[in-house]
Amino acid sequence: MPGINEIICRNIEILILRRGIKNYSAFVKACGFSPAYSALLRDPSRVNPTAKMLETMAKVLEVEIGDLVDPNLSIESIISLPEGYSRKSFILSDPQRITVERWEQQNIQEIKEIKHQNFLLQENVKKFASGLSINKK
Repeated sequence: MPGINEIICRNIEILILRRGIKNYSAFVKACGFSPAYSALLRDPSRVNPTAKMLETMAKVLEVEIGDLVDPNLSIESIISLPEGYSRKSFILSDPQRITVERWEQQNIQEIKEIKHQNFLLQENVKKFASGLSINKK
């Protein structure tokens, strides 16, 4: 398992991409950190953020601090969710965890269906729009 500093470096990279921040320098500037910190964020052997720095980075990246240190964070796990859905981290007992995991699987299926329906709708709109442009000629 990777160390905490490797996890932080990897997660920051993923979250910077997700937010569409241009580069590490822009991220460091948005955080109000020294420009030299840009290189440190890419080097797990040198990065050593304080709790306050993690809080600032989380705020700039619009995530919870836990996302910065989550060993399971992946680009797939942070893809935007449809309206009415959100991601949270909780401490649960085993029975609660089982129930929540079941709910999560149900929600994943619902989200897949929503995304599929949106895709079909977009395809129909494209077909309709191309039909309009043909009829105009």
